[in-house]
Amino acid sequence: FNLQYKFPDGFPNTRILIDLSGSMSGRQADEVLEAAGALQTLVNAEVWCYNRNQGKVNLVRMDEGKLIHRFIPDGDTPSGLAIVGVSIGMKKNGLVIHLTDGQHNVGQMPWNANWILKENGIELVNLIWGSATGAYNYDGMNWKKLNGLAEFPEALYQILVEQVKLVRIG
Repeated sequence: FNLQYKFPDGFPNTRILIDLSGSMSGRQADEVLEAAGALQTLVNAEVWCYNRNQGKVNLVRMDEGKLIHRFIPDGDTPSGLAIVGVSIGMKKNGLVIHLTDGQHNVGQMPWNANWILKENGIELVNLIWGSATGAYNYDGMNWKKLNGLAEFPEALYQILVEQVKLVRIG
């Protein structure tokens, strides 16, 4: 990915948000963590994860500017709240890349979060590892369904091409 594409104005200030609720387990969680680690290395992004356990929403920074730490998938999926929470403190033209299985099940809808981020000049990209796209299939939302890690670079390229004027080298 980093050898095939360049970012003319630099990659935007980015935060990667990972759904690590109970539905994100096994191979799916491993693939999402691997994708986030690869992307973090490429663009030097912060990596966050979220879930909800015992009525408490957990939004945890998984990196310390280096490698991703392990976080066990568990609990509910408060996607909308996590998306807004991770965007706090970001400046205009920032980017949140949300890696999820699409199974939002508690709190504000992702569409509401998308609207809040747009109002603040922050773009949201949702990459869905799974078949639950209903919470993301609304006008104005950027999302792409993936069938596995092999589709990650191309899916990310397709979504970002308009937002950061991504161009192919050579």
